[in-house]
Amino acid sequence: MFYTQVLRSGSAAARSAKAGRIGQSWAMLETKRLVPTLLGWTSFCAAVLGWPYAVRWVAERNR
Repeated sequence: MFYTQVLRSGSAAARSAKAGRIGQSWAMLETKRLVPTLLGWTSFCAAVLGWPYAVRWVAERNR
């Protein structure tokens, strides 16, 4: 029973791979989905961790 399921699943995978891929690849879709999130987190962390340096830079500049 298990062996026939494995064969059937392998056969289906081979057919879908042979048929070709329609649309964008999974990696490209994930990249488009994650880039805005990563940019948002990066800017948030830079703002939270960088504001003391910005204050110090402005204070030194205005002396």
